[in-house]
Amino acid sequence: MKKILSKLAVVGLLSSSVYANGLFLNNTQNDDLVKMQSFFNNVVNQMMNDNFTNMSEVYPKTDMQNLKDKYILRFELAGMHKNDIKLSITNDKILTISGEKKYEKQDKSDKFVKQESFYGKFNRVVSLPKDANIDKITSKYKNGILEVSIDKLKSKKPFYKSLKIN
Repeated sequence: MKKILSKLAVVGLLSSSVYANGLFLNNTQNDDLVKMQSFFNNVVNQMMNDNFTNMSEVYPKTDMQNLKDKYILRFELAGMHKNDIKLSITNDKILTISGEKKYEKQDKSDKFVKQESFYGKFNRVVSLPKDANIDKITSKYKNGILEVSIDKLKSKKPFYKSLKIN
């Protein structure tokens, strides 16, 4: 059973990574990746029942924008303190957000009919596009939303030089 759950978790994470990377592609490629994401989510959802955590759900939920001069990523982290969130970037343009959303039980007699809120450790990885300037990143955390702004590298004009043939 652990092997099956592990494989399902990997499928869910891979499909979300494929989807996240697709947000920076053109619309035709993006449509195909959205369909692939939906397919993976449906497979995982069918294999899981309500007694298990829904492995196809990715936390934190993320909105990504591709603007003219920068990329904006917004991570939904309701109920978390900014000191419980870690944000990092590597030279190969891999952005990682990780942390732990802790559950604060208020009453020992709390009984839930259904509980969908995420609690626990998380790790979300986003591959940034080639033109992302990892030296120009800013972030701010307000009202449960972590916003990461990444400037784009200035595009160089294509180089062309006619060469003499001897």
